Amino acid sequence: MSKIDGSKIRNVALLSHSGAGKTVITESALFEAKMVSRFGTITDANTVSDYEPEEHKRQTSVQTSIVSCVWNDHKINFIDTPGFADYYGEVLSGVAAADIALLTISAVSGIEVGTEQMWHLASKCNLATIIVVNKMDRDNINFVELVEELRDKFGRECVPIQIPVGEGPKFSGINNLFNENAGDTDDGELLKEQLIEAVAETDDDLMMKYLEGESLSEEDIVQGIKLGVKDRKIIPIVVTSALNSLGVKELLDALVNIAPSPLEASNSKMTGVGSDNKSKDFQCDVSSSTVGRVFKTTADPYVGKLSYLRIHAGKINSDSSMLNANTGKIEKLGQLYFLNGKSQETTDSLSAGDIGAVAKVEGLNTGSTLSDKDNHIKLDMIEFPDPVYYRAVYPKSKADLDKMTTAMSRIAEEDPALKIVREKETLELLLGGAGDTHLEVTLEKMKRKFAAEIELKVPKIAYKETIMGSSRVEYRHKKQSGGHGQFGHVWLEIKSLSRGSGFEFESKIVGGVVPREYIPAVEKGCNKSLESGVIGGFPVVDVKAALVDGSFHPVDSSGVCFEIAGEHAMSDGLNKAKPILLEPIMFCKVIVPDTLTGDVVGDLNGKRARILGMLPDASGSTVIEAEVPQVEMLSYSSDLRSQTQGRGTFTLEFRQYEQVPEHLVTRVVESTKDSESS
Repeated sequence: MSKIDGSKIRNVALLSHSGAGKTVITESALFEAKMVSRFGTITDANTVSDYEPEEHKRQTSVQTSIVSCVWNDHKINFIDTPGFADYYGEVLSGVAAADIALLTISAVSGIEVGTEQMWHLASKCNLATIIVVNKMDRDNINFVELVEELRDKFGRECVPIQIPVGEGPKFSGINNLFNENAGDTDDGELLKEQLIEAVAETDDDLMMKYLEGESLSEEDIVQGIKLGVKDRKIIPIVVTSALNSLGVKELLDALVNIAPSPLEASNSKMTGVGSDNKSKDFQCDVSSSTVGRVFKTTADPYVGKLSYLRIHAGKINSDSSMLNANTGKIEKLGQLYFLNGKSQETTDSLSAGDIGAVAKVEGLNTGSTLSDKDNHIKLDMIEFPDPVYYRAVYPKSKADLDKMTTAMSRIAEEDPALKIVREKETLELLLGGAGDTHLEVTLEKMKRKFAAEIELKVPKIAYKETIMGSSRVEYRHKKQSGGHGQFGHVWLEIKSLSRGSGFEFESKIVGGVVPREYIPAVEKGCNKSLESGVIGGFPVVDVKAALVDGSFHPVDSSGVCFEIAGEHAMSDGLNKAKPILLEPIMFCKVIVPDTLTGDVVGDLNGKRARILGMLPDASGSTVIEAEVPQVEMLSYSSDLRSQTQGRGTFTLEFRQYEQVPEHLVTRVVESTKDSESS
């Protein structure tokens, strides 16, 4: 693909609820632009953008891919993103490279959960947005009603610029509403009037014409739409049946004629940070100093790391050296590529506004900024959501252990929405993501790419034990079996400490009844006893032990004897000091639509939650704050999704330890034993 000036590039992120037809629109665009000779389909697993086996298996996108076509001498970079909520991190990667959002809606399903989420994302990123109503050939379609639904939900700036010729199975094409005769029908007249009003508001001269009763020319309308789209004052609505290639040519025309280029988009003027940590403004222009950002990374055992680049300013050449502004190191770049699904086409350079890739640069990661060596500019990192679903990972065999380490490291580079953590209490290795499907696909990728077979288990809960009371205990360790015997005798006073105090040891020995050299051994024995408590073998915390008395034998006593005495005395003392079981409590913040608040609160109460408060937010949702036992939240991502049809979100963070209710202690101990035995 030949290089094209930035003014003739369109970077378009396709966003939608799952199943609205983004991938088919992309495929149809490639076919209409004669970039492919055959129209691929999802069922035949031969589309350009869905090329991974995990996508073929599920017949849905699981990662963001780049496909490009040339239309009327313009290059359109389609950024095809997944619609399923578990892959939201991939969507964020794609949006970071886009100037335009193509919000795709199924004419059958209308506005869905994912539609709302993607609308808010496009708004937050200030992307010029075009709404595509796809599947117009299906039964029971009412375009005018859907337009009103969109305007009611997303604002009056949403206006159709096309009207379908027929609906449902009779859908045969489209008419542009800015054409002279497009408003001949009642529906056409209504929709055209909405468009004219929106266009008039984009420009003072056009508004004056409109108020004075003058007709706006087709040129006026197109120019007004273009102005409005760039500033999000107009959100055009277009129609397609991508599977039948109806409306797709007109969609491509719209992207060329009314959508902003990288040189004029809302993010054409950006701000980075220089080496002095001061802000630096720059413009998307090939003559500016170079600024590019890695917005996505893929890992392959054969090809190596592939870093996807969006060039925000200047120009990057193949086989050049650039500054990695995140690390301060110089990166040697090899061959640069244009991307088209899994295919790569070599290029000698990438210029401002374009998208491409570079291979095998280990120093680059998602979010890395490349800049000129003499003009350090660092862009903000792409923010990914924290994982809310964790599972412990185990190799299926010893042979998989070494492979697992490499596979997890590489897959985390590829997907920043994953997190790998070693749980310091249970020592389990945990893999965190957006949900069960996210982790399931991740495991399949690790097996395919790195031959690492890994299984997931529910994480162990880091229960602890402590005491509520106090005790005074004695233990005499005495053993005689010929020759030197064994003797160590201690008295301990044990009491509880405030939460978070840990363990304290104090010696109150006077008169040398326990020699000074044996006292550390007693403390060591006490610590050993704390490793496995008396209720369920969990670590014991927030306890103080004081060595108050004892005795020794001048020949038979030793450090080992007093260590044994200390360990047994401590264990006995814990048993007599009202031991209790502690569990980790999480602070949970749940955001749900107001109408679902009651159901969600009821469910949280069933999980032993303590509701701290409920506050309204600006989007018409309720923010529920609660403290909930960690064990109750291990699968909450799935629970909340099914309860709210995907409209709820939540975050979790550790808050404190609290006592497990007495009636649940036996169940906890037994379930822990069962999980360890399995």
